[in-house]
Amino acid sequence: MRKFEISLLLGLSSYSDLEEQPGFRVDVRLDEDLKRSAIIVAPYNIGPDLIPCGLTCHRGHNRGYLLRLADGTHTNVGRICGSNHFGASNFSEQEKLAKATERAEKHKQSINELLEKIPDYRKRANTLKN
Repeated sequence: MRKFEISLLLGLSSYSDLEEQPGFRVDVRLDEDLKRSAIIVAPYNIGPDLIPCGLTCHRGHNRGYLLRLADGTHTNVGRICGSNHFGASNFSEQEKLAKATERAEKHKQSINELLEKIPDYRKRANTLKN
């Protein structure tokens, strides 16, 4: 049975999950090129502990986004810092898109889990039928 491809990173739940991303870096100084080219890769919500923003402000937060920069590296940014550094309307649009993508990816994951169970359901139905 064909499964859906999951393209969004799901389950980023610790700072080490962020650090494990290819080319993860901190102390990112934003220039205009980086501001225009950075895209949200995945949202995260990291428990009660605050983690530092990957931008030079280092503001503590626990909810934010993993960003992919133009050079292919990654960093993290909190919601407030993202709005401040990237412009509220631009960042808000990317947030909406990331949240919608996350919902779609979670739905795909649920469907894939159900698809994996189909053979068991068929066996069970045949057992009940006989």
